[in-house]
Amino acid sequence: LKYNLPYSQFLRAKRLCSESEDYNLQVKNMCKKFFARGYSQDCIDKCMAKARNKPREVLLSANKRIPDKDRVICTLDFTPFSKDIVKILKENWHIVQNLKHFENKSILIAYKRTKNLKDLLVSSSFDKTI
Repeated sequence: LKYNLPYSQFLRAKRLCSESEDYNLQVKNMCKKFFARGYSQDCIDKCMAKARNKPREVLLSANKRIPDKDRVICTLDFTPFSKDIVKILKENWHIVQNLKHFENKSILIAYKRTKNLKDLLVSSSFDKTI
């Protein structure tokens, strides 16, 4: 988790800088700033090396998204048991795919907030006849 920010910023610099000299200058500047923010030199070096290994052409290409018609969106209430439900769904998805409407479709898990005590006690509608 601590590697995500430096890595993503090094990738961003690589995507935006068309000249290698500009990229190297930006990376040096970012390294100083990350070090001043408390990131270890080892962490910065690992992220920089990982970003340098990615070709710029790959970073500039658009990400391929799965069309919504090729996936099933499963909306669940977010509860402490949500992880267990998702695990069961993913382990048994191959069984669901045998049904006609779900052939060759992937699953997308979406969460919605459950009602809390305030939602249950306070009415959102009010009387306008005062």
